[in-house]
Amino acid sequence: LLKIGDIPEDISWIIDEMVDVLNSTDIEKFKQKQLSFSDDVYKQDPYIYFYEHFLGKYDREKKKSRGVFYTPIPIVKFIVNAIDQLLCSEFGKSGLEDKDVTSLDFATGTGTFLLESFRTILNRCDPSLVLDIIKERILPNFYGFENQISPYVISHLKLSQYLQDKGFSFGYGDRIGVYLTDTLDNKTPKHGDTEDLFPHLIEEGEKSNHIKTEEPIFIVMGNPPYNGNSRNTKPFAKLLILEYKKGIKERKNSTDNDYMKFIRYGQWKIEENKKGILGVITGNSYLYGTTLWKMRKSLLDTFDKLYILNLHGDKDKNEPCENVFDIKVGVCISIFVKLDTPLEEKEVYYFSTLDNEILSRKDKYEFLMKNNLNAISWKMIKPNKSNFWFIDFDLKNRPTYNLGWKINDIFKEKLSGIETQKDKVTIHFDKTTLRNTLKDLIDLPEKDFKEKYGIESSADWNIVKVRNHLVNSDINNILINTK
Repeated sequence: LLKIGDIPEDISWIIDEMVDVLNSTDIEKFKQKQLSFSDDVYKQDPYIYFYEHFLGKYDREKKKSRGVFYTPIPIVKFIVNAIDQLLCSEFGKSGLEDKDVTSLDFATGTGTFLLESFRTILNRCDPSLVLDIIKERILPNFYGFENQISPYVISHLKLSQYLQDKGFSFGYGDRIGVYLTDTLDNKTPKHGDTEDLFPHLIEEGEKSNHIKTEEPIFIVMGNPPYNGNSRNTKPFAKLLILEYKKGIKERKNSTDNDYMKFIRYGQWKIEENKKGILGVITGNSYLYGTTLWKMRKSLLDTFDKLYILNLHGDKDKNEPCENVFDIKVGVCISIFVKLDTPLEEKEVYYFSTLDNEILSRKDKYEFLMKNNLNAISWKMIKPNKSNFWFIDFDLKNRPTYNLGWKINDIFKEKLSGIETQKDKVTIHFDKTTLRNTLKDLIDLPEKDFKEKYGIESSADWNIVKVRNHLVNSDINNILINTK
């Protein structure tokens, strides 16, 4: 991406400092530390440290706001193996290494999905063909998009090191296909100030945009960010997500979660290719969300076979099981297949870890490591044509339920009820806690206040604006009167 000769002199010292730090690193001590980890996942991939430890300590708000969470190895292995398996069984391909198969990780992070794909290919490859496979199949056929510079750099280091360990030497024109770009923005890079500083950023942007919008892609995979308060509001993202909003009459529509936009992008890329596989781990709210029926219908219209492995773990719903991530929302693995010849009757396969009493995080990991797509006891479900649920509903009492009145037949007028927000800050039952909260709001740095009270700013309640309002008001009088 950046060539040494392109780096302006006034910031070249930063590169020098980074090189000094790397050269001073005690590699042997790092390896010993890696082996001391109690969790085998950490042993398999030391780069997990960056997401789960460094980024969490260095900038917890960025990690949370961007939905940045490392994907555990068992999940990555399951998804990559499932895709590889389906390429053979459904498309007659040799696997991920097939010359006609192009793959994209649309939220690359540190490159875990791509690394597992490389390993899958090279572990079964004839040793005499390894270098040819890397040169002719891996480098030209595997792409990744990442919009944060640190994981982008780490992914290049990680993937390049793996291929070099296999004996490959990067020559002129050889590069890992990970690009620094926003998956949900198709804006053409502008020539100007950026070109003067880093001319190869323009080249990087143009190439990634071609892949993003024009390059045929057979496989889309990854772990997109989960963020209900999406910041991805570029025109391209809005245009894509419109598909999930057509015909929705409900006033509140929850299709603006980042992971749904990424699913829609992957769906669109597969549609453009006329066939392919989308394999992701995401939040599971799209499986049952009342206003998300159009999203489910759209996925059914596009794909022929849909495999949904519901891993649950939703803390807000008090599900009696652990999440595979350190997050509150439930998650699921989704593998969607669009065949060369569409099926007249779409097939939806469902498996629930909760229903099968696989409850702990460790047990879920072990289940994923021990099973492949064919080994799981899937239940075929038939989504009804009103809600298109992607979960296993017991509908035996549905006829009786349907005899009841519809709620919009009971009430003439309808609107959203009262909904409180940021209750820990805005609602109090005694003056002491109210006074302490007001004092914290004024005295604490914004980052510390957010962390202490577990809240984020929003369009209608911004911490800085509220603080400024309090400061400009007679705050002393308020504090005195709340004693």
